[in-house]
Amino acid sequence: RDLAKLLYQSATVQDYSNGNDALLRAAALREIFESIKEKIREENLFSIASLYDEDFMDQDLFGEKSPYMLVYKGGNYLNRQQEENTYAEKLLKRMDNVLTQREKNYLWGLCSQYFVGNDEEFKGLVNEGLAPEYLPIWEKVVKEMEV
Repeated sequence: RDLAKLLYQSATVQDYSNGNDALLRAAALREIFESIKEKIREENLFSIASLYDEDFMDQDLFGEKSPYMLVYKGGNYLNRQQEENTYAEKLLKRMDNVLTQREKNYLWGLCSQYFVGNDEEFKGLVNEGLAPEYLPIWEKVVKEMEV
């Protein structure tokens, strides 16, 4: 079905007094979700099973088929193609043999969440303010930077 019609149907209340109205909106949302899920399967972005895993942080989020590489780096996100590597990407490369895939994914999140743009900013993060899952990775990377 037409995605625009489904979006309209899922977001528009036709009759507040009719209980079936809410069911129709829910059905439209479910259909949108199923079509997105099918598109993910077609594009082979991640395995469908991994999308429902409680934890997929051990997967390579920056591999050739990752949404980040296909969409953002590939230039398919409006006009926001980014050809130059960000600081986070450069840091990930430097830490490639030091960190596990999971730690690299957390490092990416840390750099993105705190808008880190260089080594000094990274080292200068106040460790008491870091999210608990970031702190051990931050300490490990800072230690490695000083070697």
